[in-house]
Amino acid sequence: MRPSILNHHSDASYRPAVDGMRAMAVMAVFLYHLNPAWLPGGFVGVDVFFVISGYVITLSILRDHSAKRFSLWVFYQRRIARIFPHALLVTLACLLVSPFIYSPEELGAVGSAAIAAAFAVANLKYAVQGSYFEFPSDIQPLLHFWSLGIEEQFYFFWPMILIGLKKRWASSSRGFMPIIVFLLISFLICLVLTYVKSAWAFYLTPARAWELLCGCLLAMLHRHSDFKTNSWVPMCQVLGITMVMCSFIFVGEHVFPGVLALFPVLGTMLMLGFDRAPFGWVERFLSRPCFIWIGKLSFALYLWHWPVFCLIDYHFLVLGTFERMFLKTVVSMAFSLLGFYLVERPMRSYLGQKRTTFSAYAFFVIGVSVLLIIGLSVRLNQFTNINVSLADVKHGGYRLDPADPSGKIVLMGDSHAGMYGKTLVEIAEQLDLQCHIISVHSTNPLPGSALWKEYIQYLKKARPDIVLYGVSWGTKVERRQLDQLQKGIDTVLNHAGHVILLTSPPRLPVTSPRKEVRASGNATFVEDAQEGMRRRVANRLIYELRSERVRVIETETYFLIQDEFIPFMDEHGRQLFYDRGHLSYYGTSMLKESLSEAIQDLLK
Repeated sequence: MRPSILNHHSDASYRPAVDGMRAMAVMAVFLYHLNPAWLPGGFVGVDVFFVISGYVITLSILRDHSAKRFSLWVFYQRRIARIFPHALLVTLACLLVSPFIYSPEELGAVGSAAIAAAFAVANLKYAVQGSYFEFPSDIQPLLHFWSLGIEEQFYFFWPMILIGLKKRWASSSRGFMPIIVFLLISFLICLVLTYVKSAWAFYLTPARAWELLCGCLLAMLHRHSDFKTNSWVPMCQVLGITMVMCSFIFVGEHVFPGVLALFPVLGTMLMLGFDRAPFGWVERFLSRPCFIWIGKLSFALYLWHWPVFCLIDYHFLVLGTFERMFLKTVVSMAFSLLGFYLVERPMRSYLGQKRTTFSAYAFFVIGVSVLLIIGLSVRLNQFTNINVSLADVKHGGYRLDPADPSGKIVLMGDSHAGMYGKTLVEIAEQLDLQCHIISVHSTNPLPGSALWKEYIQYLKKARPDIVLYGVSWGTKVERRQLDQLQKGIDTVLNHAGHVILLTSPPRLPVTSPRKEVRASGNATFVEDAQEGMRRRVANRLIYELRSERVRVIETETYFLIQDEFIPFMDEHGRQLFYDRGHLSYYGTSMLKESLSEAIQDLLK
């Protein structure tokens, strides 16, 4: 979603109803994100914007081409002037505020999202990451940049395609056929991917281009045909607004976009009208001053509301639902107004002038560079869970190599070892230890596995003083495996001075703990009885491996109140778990002192 590139076109003066349509779309998205139950299909407001975008941008290109003043250089300058200043402000704000809100696990993802947003490829990032409807709603403050990515990728090519067709066929209707073909191919891709790879259908430009092309085709019809005002035009608009409103209410999250996307797209085309001078009550209704004002503010609202919603939901977990919604609305509106009047409008006016062409491009390059530097810094420095690939184990995985180390420690195991990565690195830095982290997530790290063989081969070369070994014992170890595990530990001791085993902490009973805390207002959980039993049995087995050279560090008492209740947050409101089974950095930090003491004791 983004603002139109112009407010006037050659066929008619400024059309207020288009801003009214933008107002409808942005309020639908806003309400959906505020409470999906209020408007289950409100997310299709973005589809409405795609059609409006294609329509207005194409009218602008055709107008300038007819007046023999179209220039790609100027077109992209206008895109920068309209989009980039406010988008840059929002992205920088997220990067600056997120360290005070998010735990390090989430903060690293914000850095990579900022880089993707800067290069207009956020949609590609999220296409790989997964479904829009399955993302944790509070840890992706730049998720909404996926739609900007689609538009900017589309408009990188569209002006060249459109002008090429105009030059070849001039005013001939044959110029419509390639556009119709492109549209149908894109729609077919959308249909297939919706059922084969729904995330790709939602995020990838080839699967969404048909929505923009519907607006483009409508604009071409308006420029090419000499329509007269007809009485059926208002009826089309009535049908169109009805289709869009029904889409907001009835279109569901499942099997989308696919065929369901036709309803908001065709409805928007009908609202725009197949006549260059639409009239009727729908046009008058959408032209009311309140709708026009919201429509002009729509880009600012779209940019600000989502990160504000995410950050408030994450930080104010135990605040009541009504209080959070009130706070979201007030803060979103405040930042949208400030951003629009202090940044978007003045910067659009300044950077869009002929005399500031160089300034616009320079501003864009500098802005992208700043986002790249800050985004990379955040991404690379905010690691917590350190896991490497199986192929990297032989090279020592993640390495910390001080000039004059006081000892060498290796961290190995599955993701339940990797979650201690940042904490162990901090300990190693304090004690001047050489630290190699070779934990591999989602892989069997027990004796006899392929990973275990790689571990032993590496330990033969590394000869560490201490091996820190962490595994999800409760899900992977049973009594019958104890002898094999003992033999494996003995093998490790042939190549290392000591072994520290980390027991398994309790597991949360829900897959989305933050969502559960917000819903209930309760930040403590009770572990599932069967999972708790398996974990306790496995931990007792680990204790049986203790010896003079094998230490066991017990973890569960740090995360249990009265041996029953699991606190999700510490006394400072920081979350101790980043999912149901893994500790966050703040969680592993609670064991930092005991880990450090054990390591120092073993190195004596």
